[in-house]
Amino acid sequence: MLALTNVVFDTEASTQLARRVRAQHRRCWRNAALAVSHLGKGARYVEGWVVTSGPVPYVIEHGWCEFDGRVVDPTYAPQVTPEPPPVAYFAGVSYSVAQAEQALGHKLPLVLDHERPAHWRAFERAWRDATQRARLDPRPPARVVHCRREEFDVYIGRPTQWANPFHIGFHGTREEVIAQYCRRVIRQPGLLRAVWRLRGQRLGCRCAPHPCHGDVLAELANVEQIPQGALLVRWLEQCPLPKLSLPA
Repeated sequence: MLALTNVVFDTEASTQLARRVRAQHRRCWRNAALAVSHLGKGARYVEGWVVTSGPVPYVIEHGWCEFDGRVVDPTYAPQVTPEPPPVAYFAGVSYSVAQAEQALGHKLPLVLDHERPAHWRAFERAWRDATQRARLDPRPPARVVHCRREEFDVYIGRPTQWANPFHIGFHGTREEVIAQYCRRVIRQPGLLRAVWRLRGQRLGCRCAPHPCHGDVLAELANVEQIPQGALLVRWLEQCPLPKLSLPA
């Protein structure tokens, strides 16, 4: 299973399969799950994360196929998506052809209902890669402060774009609503990319010194200071999550 940045994107196979399965824009998991059965023995349907091209890249949760050491991605065939293919693919979980065919009758991506630590570790690798590619200026660590007790640079409470839409009590415990927020922010490419603007900032919230969603934002912003393999582990791997739909 590929988990490197120097993968080979097979343009020809991606283009051919996109035509065969009638691939649709922004339907990556469906496209890949349909396409994998048309590849040879050993092909895998993969769910993971990609880093897009450009000076300020996006990190996007994505689905594609892997076959014979190559990425076959019908979603990024030229006739489906006008943007160039991603510069890096980070595989989280892979499935057989039979599993992919069965998955077409269920909600995709499969990791929404069957979370695995490998998927979150793939996100960490993708986020670190994108941060390095963005060539950001060095900044001191971002930190969360109580907005009524200390000066702050960026208010992250309601109704700002940074606010946590999940409420303690209604949506779960404090830890559970932070875990839900964590999954939400990393799955919103535009909001996630904007986290880089928080580097070096004091994030104002009413929760400090108690844990809150600001800790998620600070950890993402401070990724270069976080030990390898430790990014967001507390919220993504160690906190059980109730089955709730994400707010729009």
